[in-house]
Amino acid sequence: MEADAALIAAIVDVTAQATTFTLLLIQNSILSDQKQQPQANPTYDTFHDIIKLPPAS
Repeated sequence: MEADAALIAAIVDVTAQATTFTLLLIQNSILSDQKQQPQANPTYDTFHDIIKLPPAS
């Protein structure tokens, strides 16, 4: 019975660590996405990419 309790405690601990790690990865991914947003107008850029016009000067 004590072995079962120890095993359950170990599983809960590992699961909590994995959850924390996953949430930190998600947070880091969101933060890096926010830092890499282009300053240009994405709709304008996409429009010009589709119709292959040179960018306006």
